Amino acid sequence: MLTNVPNWSSGSVEDMNRYKAFYHKVTNTRFFAPVIFATIIICIISLFVVWNHSSFTRYLVLLCLPIAVAALIAVFTVFRPMNEYFSLKQCDPLVLKKMVKKWLTYNYIRFFIILTGLIISIWNLASFKS
Repeated sequence: MLTNVPNWSSGSVEDMNRYKAFYHKVTNTRFFAPVIFATIIICIISLFVVWNHSSFTRYLVLLCLPIAVAALIAVFTVFRPMNEYFSLKQCDPLVLKKMVKKWLTYNYIRFFIILTGLIISIWNLASFKS
């Protein structure tokens, strides 16, 4: 967010050409989707591991699972369509500017949700007693 997003966050066609050049071999979805799928799988495995431990630990793991699922849904329903639009050869400058603004807003929300999941995970690790 701090290094790449400022290069195209104005939503101008020139900046989006910079975006396209940066992502010419890989897309955001190809990175985030496997990471989030792995997070969901780890949450499910963790749930089995902590099932017989304290209910507090189990609830924290249960709380992380919907956060990971929500992040995955957001990647495919919100970010992927916008990223596909960004990669088009021809874009309407007004639509592009609005879409980039929307992408930036949703990205901060996604970042907050993922940060919440990370904090809960750290809290869970600190409270887990084997």
